Amino acid sequence: MTAPGAAGRPRRAGQRHGGGGEARRVWLAPATLALLSLVGLVSALLGDEVWDVLSWGALSVPLATITWYALKR
Repeated sequence: MTAPGAAGRPRRAGQRHGGGGEARRVWLAPATLALLSLVGLVSALLGDEVWDVLSWGALSVPLATITWYALKR
């Protein structure tokens, strides 16, 4: 069974809905936050002074994002 496509045409089996940019748009923010968390945690383990500043900066962005959306709700 096929569902109608964007122009009312039936989609073929295996054809993606919305094109390739949809997944990128959905996962860009979570992937960026995960990468910042990873950078923050690894930099906290690597050393002191500059590494600590990098760690605090990188780990504060996901926390600020969570706080922003929690208060917005």
